[in-house]
Amino acid sequence: MSFLRRRLTADLSLTDIVSLILLSALGFAGNYFKIGIFFNVDFLFGSIFTMYAVKRYGMIGVIPAFIASLYTYTLWNHPYAIIIFTSEALFVAFLRRKAAGVIVHDLIYWLTAGLLLIFISYHFIMGVPVSTVKLVILKQSINGIVNTVCATILFYGVNYYGKITGSGFRRISFRQTFFILILMIAAFPAIAYVVFGVKTQTNEITGELKDELNTMYNMTSISIESLLDEAYGKINGLADKAASEAMTDSATTLDEHIETVLNSSEIFIGMAFLSPDAKAEHVYIKTDEKVKRFSNVDFSGSGYYEAIGKTDATYVSEATKSSFRPEGTHVIVIIKPVKDESGYLLGFMQASMNFDKIQGLMRSVSKDSGIDLTLSDKNSTVIINTSGRFKGGNKFSYPEGYAAFDHDSRGIFMSAPIPQNNHSVMIRWSSSFYVKSGELAPSGLKLTAQMPLALHMGRINDIGYRALKIIYLVIILCIAAAMIISRQISLHLENLQTNTGLMPEKIRKGEKIPSVQSVFAEITDLSDHFSAMSRLLSEKFGEISRQKGELSLIMDSIPLIIFMKDTENNIISVNRTAAESMGLSASGTARLNVYKHFPSFADRVYHDDIKVITSRSPLLGIIQKYNSLTVKTDKIPVLNEKGQVTSILVISRDITDELKAQEEKQRTLETLYQQSKMAEMGAMTAAIAHQWKQPLSTVSILTQMIESEISDGNLTNESLLTYTGLMLKNTDFMSQTADDFTHFFKTEKKKQMFRPCDTITEIYGIIDSQFRRYGIEFITREHAHFSVYGFKNEFKQVCLNLLVNAKDALAGSKKEDKRIEVAFSQDDNYRIMTFEDNGGGISEELLPDRLFEMYQTSKGESGTGIGLYICRSIIENHMGGKITAENTDKGARFTIYLPSDQTIAHA
Repeated sequence: MSFLRRRLTADLSLTDIVSLILLSALGFAGNYFKIGIFFNVDFLFGSIFTMYAVKRYGMIGVIPAFIASLYTYTLWNHPYAIIIFTSEALFVAFLRRKAAGVIVHDLIYWLTAGLLLIFISYHFIMGVPVSTVKLVILKQSINGIVNTVCATILFYGVNYYGKITGSGFRRISFRQTFFILILMIAAFPAIAYVVFGVKTQTNEITGELKDELNTMYNMTSISIESLLDEAYGKINGLADKAASEAMTDSATTLDEHIETVLNSSEIFIGMAFLSPDAKAEHVYIKTDEKVKRFSNVDFSGSGYYEAIGKTDATYVSEATKSSFRPEGTHVIVIIKPVKDESGYLLGFMQASMNFDKIQGLMRSVSKDSGIDLTLSDKNSTVIINTSGRFKGGNKFSYPEGYAAFDHDSRGIFMSAPIPQNNHSVMIRWSSSFYVKSGELAPSGLKLTAQMPLALHMGRINDIGYRALKIIYLVIILCIAAAMIISRQISLHLENLQTNTGLMPEKIRKGEKIPSVQSVFAEITDLSDHFSAMSRLLSEKFGEISRQKGELSLIMDSIPLIIFMKDTENNIISVNRTAAESMGLSASGTARLNVYKHFPSFADRVYHDDIKVITSRSPLLGIIQKYNSLTVKTDKIPVLNEKGQVTSILVISRDITDELKAQEEKQRTLETLYQQSKMAEMGAMTAAIAHQWKQPLSTVSILTQMIESEISDGNLTNESLLTYTGLMLKNTDFMSQTADDFTHFFKTEKKKQMFRPCDTITEIYGIIDSQFRRYGIEFITREHAHFSVYGFKNEFKQVCLNLLVNAKDALAGSKKEDKRIEVAFSQDDNYRIMTFEDNGGGISEELLPDRLFEMYQTSKGESGTGIGLYICRSIIENHMGGKITAENTDKGARFTIYLPSDQTIAHA
C-alpha cells in the first residue's frame, strides 16, 4: 500500500492533469465506438489510451483505465469487465519500470491473472459455459494485447513529435523500438489477414441465413396471397350474383351457386347470404367433404355489420372460433356488402375461410428448415404457427425482455434478449432469431418468419474460436520472436553502453576500454570510434588533472577569499586565503556546516544565499563584517541542466584597509572642503568690504553735512529727515549684504527645491562690484525659471567658484568687451546651466577631466587646485548630476547637468 500511495501522490503539473482527463475521455469514447470483428465478438479501443496513460504516468494512469472501463457495465451489464480491465492496468503499472516492457507484462497478465479472473467471473459467477468462456478469454486477451501495442506505438509517436518540436519528450528504449517495429511488421499483417478472413466467412454465413429466411418468407407470402386472391375473387363473384338475383327475387339460384362454390373450393368451409339486419335464411357449412345447411341463423350480435353496410369494401374479420365446426376451428370471416345500382343495401355475402390448406402449405414450405412461420390477423391474434410455439387464438408477441436489433434493407432484423445484469451478453445470442414480418395483401393478415440462431451459433463460434486461437498464437510467437531479434540487435549496443558508462572510472584508473565487435558494421564502427575517443579522453584527462593542479595552485595564490557552499549553508571547498581567514584547514572542509562553526553570523549569510537560490541570479557587492574583517562579497549561483541551483560560489575581498583609506580620504576631502570654504569666504569678505566702501563713505559724508549745518544753524527738520533717510538706506544695504554672506556659508542638512536662476542672481548681487571694477559684463540668457532638488548653499558655492574663476581669467585681460554669460535650458532628463566667458580658455592638457582633479589648477601659483575638485564632488556626489569643461572660440565653457524632477523621483 505504501508503494501505491507513493505512486499516487506524485507531483502532477496542470498539463499532466489535463492530459489524464483527456485520456480518460478518449478511453471512454474508445469503448463506446466499438467495432464488431465477427458475430458476437466486438473490438474495443478504450485501453489504447488507458495503457498509454499507464506507460506515461505509471500508477496514476490506472485512474483513466478505471474510468474508461465503466462503460463496459452499460455495454455488457455486469461489473466484472471493470475489475478485469482495471486489474490489467494495475498489473502493468506495477511492473512498468521492469526491462521487459509493457507489452510483455500485458501478455503475462492475460496468461495468468487475467485468464483466472475471466474464468471465475464468467463461468462460476455468471454461469457461462466453458466453451463460451474460452472464446471470451481469447477475445479479451487479444483485444488487450493489441491495444497495448497500439498504446506503445502512440507513446513513441508522441515522444518523437515532442523531440522534433522541442516541446519536451521522454527517452525511448532502442530495444523496445526494435521490438515494436518487428511486432508491427510480423503480427499486424497476420492478425489483419485472419480477422478479414473470419469476418468474410461470418458475413457469408449470416448473409446465407438471411437469404434463406428471406426466400422462405417470400415463397410463403406469395402462396398465401395467391389463395387469398382466389378467395376474394369468388366472394366478390357471389356478391355480384346475389345483387342481380335480388333484383329478380330468385334466391334459389343463389343458394345453388353457394353450394357449388363450397363443393368445388378448398378455401371456404362456410358461406351464407345475410339480410341487411345480419340474419341468414340458410347457412351452408362444409363438413366431411359434404355441405350441410343450417336455417334461420342470426349474426347481428357481431356488431360490425352496420359499419360494413356503409361501405363498398370487402371486410376481413379477426380470427374467431367457428360455432358450426365441432373441433372449434379458427376461421376468418370475409364479408362483402351487396348493393343495388342505386347504392341501396340488399344484404351481405359472407364466407368463412378454411385454413387447413394454408396451414399445410406453410408447414410444407418450412419443413426441415428450422424456420418458424406464423400467420396472425390484424389484431395480432395467432391463426397458424408451424412450430407450435404460438397457439391459435393467442396474441402473437415475443417473450418478455426481447428487443429488435440490426434492421437491414430487406426488413430482416434480429430479435434478441435485452442484456440483463450479471449475465454475459454472449449467452443471449443462443436465444436470438432472425425475423422478417409483413402484411399480406389484400387481407391485412400478417406473416412472420423466424429463424432461431441457436442452430447456427455453433458453426459461427467454431470459426471465431479457431480464428482467435490462430491470432493468439501468432501474437505470442511474434512477441517471442520480436524479443529475441530485438535482444540480439541491441545486445552489442547495450555492451557498448555499459563500456561507455564505465569509461570515466576506467579512464581515471588508466584501464583500457574493450572494443565491441558486431556483425553490424555501424555498431562495430561506433565501438571503434568510442575506443578512439577513450584514448583521446585518457590523454585529455591527464591534461585536465595537470590543469586542475595548476588551477588549485592559482586559486591558492589569489589574495581573495574563495569558497563553495551548497544550498544548505555548508561550506564544501575553500582556497588557501579563505582557509586562513576562517581558521580552517583547506583539506578538511568537506561539508563544514556554517551554523555549527560560525553561529554568530550563520543566519545573516544564509539569508543572502536564499536570495541567490530563489532568484537564480548573482548577488554582487555585499558588504559584510566578520569580527575585525570587513569584506565585499559576490555570490554566484551554480546551476544544473534543469536550471536548479546546486551550489554557490562565494568570492570575498578584504576591504578593511580600503575602508580605512576611504575614511581618511573623506576626512582629507572635508578638510579641503573647509579650506575651499575659507578661501571663498575670504573672496566674499573682500567683495563685501568693497561693497561697504561706497555706503560707508556716503554715511560719513552725510554725517559731516549734518554737523556742518548744525554748526551754521541751517539744519532743518526736512534736511535732517532727508539725511537720515539716506543713511538708513545705505545701512540697510550693508545689513542685507551681511545677511547674504551669513546665509551663503550656513551649513544645510536637508535637500530642498530651489531655482538656480534665483541663486545665481543672489550670488551676483554680492560680487557685482568686483565685476564692475574690472569692466566685466554679466549676461543671463534664456532665463528659465525651473527648479532643481539639492543642497542650495553647496550649489551657491559651485556657482561662486565658477564666476570668480571667470572673473579672475578676465581681470588681467586687455579686452574691452569682457563678459560672462550664464544660460539655462532643459530636456527630458536634465536641467542644464552653462557658464561661458571670453577670457581665452583653459590649457588643453587639463581637458577634459584633469582640470577637476585635486591640486590641478589653471592659475599657476596663485591657485590651490581644490576649487573645481570640490565643485565636481558637490555636483556628482551630493546632487546626482555632472559637470563638464571645454574650450570655445573665445574662452571657456562650464556646463552643469542636474537631474529633472522625474529623474529624482525615480532615483
